Amino acid sequence: MAMFCSGFIQYWSLIISLTFLVGVLWEMQEYFRGIYKFKKYGTKEDIIEMRDSIEDLICDGAGSVAWILILKNLIGR
Repeated sequence: MAMFCSGFIQYWSLIISLTFLVGVLWEMQEYFRGIYKFKKYGTKEDIIEMRDSIEDLICDGAGSVAWILILKNLIGR
């Protein structure tokens, strides 16, 4: 997501924010999908734990910051 946004946006704070927003929306859909499957099929394996969601969001943020740092070193923005 950060790579895609950096093609259109030059502000690093906006790139990180958009990447984080997409990550939050993704985690929300995983959560609601898990609740739906639990109600429909009774399986708990699709219910997402809070720890998994937090780890995913941390990785999203770290990945976008890493991309910004790589991009600044390559292009010199």
